[in-house]
This record gives sequence, C-alpha cells and structure tokens, in this order.
Amino acid sequence: MTLTIAAVAFLVISCSEGKVSQCNQLISVANEAVAQVQSVTQSTAASPDAGNSTTNPANNVGAMNRIAAAADQARGEMEALEFGDQRLTEFKSRFVAMYSEISGATRELVSSATASNSQAAQQAFNSLKTATDKEAPLVEEVNRYCANPQ
Repeated sequence: MTLTIAAVAFLVISCSEGKVSQCNQLISVANEAVAQVQSVTQSTAASPDAGNSTTNPANNVGAMNRIAAAADQARGEMEALEFGDQRLTEFKSRFVAMYSEISGATRELVSSATASNSQAAQQAFNSLKTATDKEAPLVEEVNRYCANPQ
C-alpha cells in the first residue's frame, strides 16, 4: 500500500513538474515577445523625433516593421514548442494565431500608411487592435491554468 501511494505521488509530482516546465516554456516565449515589442517602442519613444511623427515617419515605419518581425519570430518560436498537455497545445495555437494576426495587421498598416491610404490604414489599425486585445485574456487564462499544479 505504501509503495502504491509513493508511486502515485511520484506520478502526480512528475506530471506537475512536466506541466510546470511546459508552462514555463510557453510563458517564456510570450514574455520575450512582449520584451521585444517594448524595446522597439521604448527606443522609438526615446528618439529625438518621437514627439513628431511627421518629422521622421521612417522611424515609425521602421518601428512597425520591427514589431511585425518580433511577432513573426514569436510565432515561429511558439510553433516550435511541443506539449504533451492538450490545454497548453490549445494556448499555443491561440498565441500562434494572435502573433500571425499582429504581424499581418502591422505590415498592412505600414503598407497602407506608406501608400497614404487612410481608409486601409484605419482598417489595419482596427485589425491590429483586435489582435492585440486578445493578449491580456489569453495570458490570464494561461496564468490561471499554470498556477494549478494538476
């Protein structure tokens, strides 16, 4: 009986550690994506022309392209993760979709702005906002799921 309890306890701990490790991988990729975007926005805000986007619009286009590239990188890193946990696989898929939407909308915003197509730029901006609005609830779900060791 004691061996059975010990074996069950070991399996529960092993599963929990596996889940914790997998959660950490998922969260690490998501956090790195946020850090990269923050780095771009902070470096753009710190530039001398930050307060006046008409002074150097290339700064904004460059920043938006770097944000799209960061989303592409995060998508690739997220896609590379392998999980045995079905729920984490679902979260991963949602992050991948969100990063794809962010990248596409950001690139469309740059393209529309460069072409001086304000209507298309507004649509792209709305798509970008919709995509980025998915992040907070998704992160909250991941945190809630990962906080439960079983």
